[in-house]
Formats: sequence, C-alpha cells, structure tokens
Amino acid sequence: MGVQTSLHHAELNVHFADLRQGSFQVAHAGWFGENNPEHYLELLMSDIGDVNYGRYVSPKYDRLMHQAKRTADLETRITLLKGAEIEGLRDFGVIPLYSVMIRSLVHPQILGWHTNPRNVHGARYLYWK
Repeated sequence: MGVQTSLHHAELNVHFADLRQGSFQVAHAGWFGENNPEHYLELLMSDIGDVNYGRYVSPKYDRLMHQAKRTADLETRITLLKGAEIEGLRDFGVIPLYSVMIRSLVHPQILGWHTNPRNVHGARYLYWK
C-alpha cells in the first residue's frame, strides 16, 4: 500500500486535548457502554462540540439525530437512530475496530447480579439464594 506510519504516545490528558483540537490524522478513542444508543451516536453530530474529534459533518446525519431526540415513539426513534448509524458508517465518520467484552464468574447461588455495559454491580443488590 505504501503507507508510512509513526506512532505518537502521549499522556492521556494530552492525547484527549489533541483529539479535541483535531491535532491528528488517525487516532484511537473509546466510549464506555450505555443503555441508550443515542449516547454513542451523538458523538458524530456536527453541533455536539469538540467531542466530535474527526469533525464529521453530515446534514442528513444531524437531521436524523435531531428527529430521534424529538421523537417520543420508541419504534420511530430506533428507526431514526439506525438510519443515523448507517449514514455515519457509510461516510466513515468513525471506524469501529473492536468491542471490549467483559466476562464475570459468579457463583450460581448469588442473585441480584445483572450483566450491564458498564460492568457496574452494586454490592447492596447482591444476595445469596
């Protein structure tokens, strides 16, 4: 391919400052899991501010996201969010490389444990069967 690369290692706060300023050609960033897909998808909205690291701009994407935010009907909202996701991926607004998986070994007699995207488990909700 003829692509030449060099890696730049920086402290975390410097790395994210560079991302917010757009001081990169290709960069890595992650996001903790949420139950609401909007929390991921809004990162590509052109009016979201400096967390849209790649400065992605798509009027169609923004329109779908704003419609989804104003829609109370869950089915319609999910359809709009899916449309925005497809648009962002089609434009390569981001390139999802991997997804982190968390495995937990929990004794079968422990109840109250619920798998969740953030892997947060309040001990006060756990109890023995």
